[in-house]
Amino acid sequence: MRAIRTIALAGVSLIGFAQPAFAQDTAPGEASTTADIVVEARRRDESVQDVPLVVNAVTAESINRLNLRDFKDIQTVVPGLTMNSNSNGIGTTSSVRGVNFDVNASGSNGTIEYYLNDAPLTSGALFNAMYDIGQIEVLRGPQGTLRGRAAPSGSITIAHRKPDLTQAGGYFQGTVNTIGGTNVNAALNVPIVEDRLAVRVAGLVEEGEGNRVHSINAPGIEPMTRNRSGRVFVRAEPIDAISLEGVYQRIEQRSRQFDQVACFNQFSTSGAACPTRIDPADRLGIKPIPQTTKATYDIFTWKASAGLFGQRLFYVGSSVHQKINVFAPQDEANAYPALNLGQFTTNDSRIKSHEVRLQNDERVAGMFDYVVGYFRTNASTPSYLITERLQPVAGVVSLIPSATLRGSKTSEESYFGNLTLHLGDATELSGGARHIKIRQQSSLGSVSVPGLVAPQPIQQDVSGIVKSGTLINLAFGGVDRTFEKTIFAASAKHRFSDALMVYANFGTSFRPGNNVVRSTVNARASALETGFLVLPSETSKSYEIGVKSDLLDNTLKINVAAFQQDYKNYPFRSPSGVFYINYATATSAPAVASFNFVSPVPVRVRGFEFEADWRPIERLSLNLNFAYAMGKIKNGQVACLDLNGDGTPDSVTSAPSATALLAAVGANNLSTCPVNFRSMTSSPWNANVQAEYSHPVASGIDLFARGLFTFSGSSLNDPANAFDDYDSYGRLNLYAGVRSEDSSWELTFYGKNLFNNKTILATSNGPAFTAVTGGATINSPYISLGNPSTPGLTAPREFGVNLRVAFGSR
Repeated sequence: MRAIRTIALAGVSLIGFAQPAFAQDTAPGEASTTADIVVEARRRDESVQDVPLVVNAVTAESINRLNLRDFKDIQTVVPGLTMNSNSNGIGTTSSVRGVNFDVNASGSNGTIEYYLNDAPLTSGALFNAMYDIGQIEVLRGPQGTLRGRAAPSGSITIAHRKPDLTQAGGYFQGTVNTIGGTNVNAALNVPIVEDRLAVRVAGLVEEGEGNRVHSINAPGIEPMTRNRSGRVFVRAEPIDAISLEGVYQRIEQRSRQFDQVACFNQFSTSGAACPTRIDPADRLGIKPIPQTTKATYDIFTWKASAGLFGQRLFYVGSSVHQKINVFAPQDEANAYPALNLGQFTTNDSRIKSHEVRLQNDERVAGMFDYVVGYFRTNASTPSYLITERLQPVAGVVSLIPSATLRGSKTSEESYFGNLTLHLGDATELSGGARHIKIRQQSSLGSVSVPGLVAPQPIQQDVSGIVKSGTLINLAFGGVDRTFEKTIFAASAKHRFSDALMVYANFGTSFRPGNNVVRSTVNARASALETGFLVLPSETSKSYEIGVKSDLLDNTLKINVAAFQQDYKNYPFRSPSGVFYINYATATSAPAVASFNFVSPVPVRVRGFEFEADWRPIERLSLNLNFAYAMGKIKNGQVACLDLNGDGTPDSVTSAPSATALLAAVGANNLSTCPVNFRSMTSSPWNANVQAEYSHPVASGIDLFARGLFTFSGSSLNDPANAFDDYDSYGRLNLYAGVRSEDSSWELTFYGKNLFNNKTILATSNGPAFTAVTGGATINSPYISLGNPSTPGLTAPREFGVNLRVAFGSR
């Protein structure tokens, strides 16, 4: 609270330095036109109302005013978008328009692709530091004929704020809150040569308590997250026809967090009594050691363009090096707390991309716009793992560590083009294609490391240990797969008037098959089991119609779109995992294990999206966004637990015995079931409402109040999980404060999740369990609620204060 008072007093003292307010174009009390947001959805600057697809633009102003500190926070203002980091700290899981992107199911080929400064980027880097952003654009529907890589359900582009070539400037922004969090970020813009060369330097320091879950068995260990980041952006225009940009950013992320649990008997009458009663709202865990993560990201992006004779040539490149070390405790039931059972993972990825494209600056023959280009990316993403397993010998259980190496190299190149025909000012026809060729080289296998001992239970780089051994017992090795596909897109739009535009579009997409990551290599894997690990390519077709309108003298915007998308071989990954028979060695006894096998299935998604933006008077704005998307598997064959052999996935509250499971699956190691259920793990209904009103209190000074209400409908998740169907819920954030009319400073007091909603968002399929080699399975009286990266409850109520001060070019 002392920090809150300090920033508040600093804000009051800075009021005297406020710059003069901008003149108002509209008299108080009169209606104001809605903001005309410019986007680059089609690789050129356009009003969002002219683009024939759904684009959700999150501006720098929205990010600042709603105190969106975490990249995942943009899902609060973009309905139907869900984003979470994976439990192992590597990669993310994202969803839009009814299907998930899960890096463990799809590898680096997402249903959603991410771009930073026009270059493709791994989503994990984006999720750890968001500051000094120019604009974020969420494009819905198939992408790829115009930008980077094929993405069947959408793409997200992020642009850093560019250096201003003419005027010096910068900002400082600080936030402190009541849940142990602080966030300070700032930037300084310096023109080196006026109108020709400028540099912008920005940085972030952030501290927090992560998921705020404490462990009853580790009273002295506090959960924490820490982010540090710095960025240098250089921009040059040596002559009017040439533009050069280069950005370097480093991110360092640390975390220490516990898994959350609750007493299982609160979910089922069959649950045993808990030694210590834990309710979901307590945010408590039982593991004596936390999951720890240490990650660093070095990100370079660069862009060059040259214009001549009304045409412009672009080159965009990127280089990313990410290193992530994770220790994740594996004794879910906390059956052997003294052994520190866990898994160590090191991911050491290097990704580079290059794109060359040519497009027109001036319309060709007054009728045509075009884009043609070449794209290439290379990725090396090996993962090194040391997994500790329980081994009972003569009644004594000990840890036996084993090493695993997943090697992965991918190269992709493509040629693309798009042509737009303008028939007068009212009608536009557009079509494009991209020819893609992808080569994947991958392996997964056990590694023999002489003298391997269990490391200490903290995150550390285990790549050297694993690389010192000899690769043996390949689950798959030397796999060299090549994929080739051409995707297409077409659209038509017509303006009936300046106030009404109607459009329709069609698109195809493609993702290559993936070799699924699995740290535990089954020494007696079956052909059926392997079929859910080495996947075929996915294809899809999408159809969309929409209306965009500007009504009431441009004070009201209403946009509506409806779509259908059909997938073949969509990689569906069971959220709850599937019990199967695992053999640690070729001669060992069968043991029960659980893994999220991936099933290639047909999926159909149907939905619609609605957006309304209304400015009834000059100082009042209202915004409503609504999205519905229902994705369903259509007659798909999935990996499942089917102990009674009736072809329906079993919903069980504890792990089956090895004897019962072996009797059901035999040499196949697992069962399969024909299914028709949802392909998604989030609610199909999502909406948000935003409002803001300001009132002048002195020359150049406004008081303001704003609100954000988000709503998520009820969800029906994995049918094999009896406990993961969740009720609908809403969250209200309120903001109030004082600012200058020219936005040179703003002091905001806020409350997030004001009514302290505690909806459960993630549960395991019954009690947490620990499997012991030899067939024994130990079940806990506690049920798991999510993991450190996917919290089991909505975020807690938070009160805080934010101060932002800017000058010059900001």
